[in-house]
Amino acid sequence: MLPTGKEYKHSDEVVDIDAKLEEVKRNVAEVELRAKGSKKEVKALEMLQAEHKRLINLRRERVLAVRQRHKIKVEGGPEEAVPDPVESFAAMQKLYGFSDVFMRRLKENDIVEPTAV
Repeated sequence: MLPTGKEYKHSDEVVDIDAKLEEVKRNVAEVELRAKGSKKEVKALEMLQAEHKRLINLRRERVLAVRQRHKIKVEGGPEEAVPDPVESFAAMQKLYGFSDVFMRRLKENDIVEPTAV
């Protein structure tokens, strides 16, 4: 089980939450197929759905905390249309596939963390 939102300190964990969300979604779909008629499977499905909801809320809470800490204001569109903030180049590399050469160039130029635009 993932830690509560208060234990998440960096946006790298938002990426980890996304990975866990994908795993839970796959499990929900799998259990839904088996759940027809089985009380045990229905209970398992309910537990997975609750975990999915908890992870979505944790992720939302985490993103909001990052935006507040860096005084990032978001206006003019649905929340889903605005990219989430990323606090480290390691998270950006994981999310967007930055090359090792690009990462090395940032470090060589003493660029140690992304900044709000």
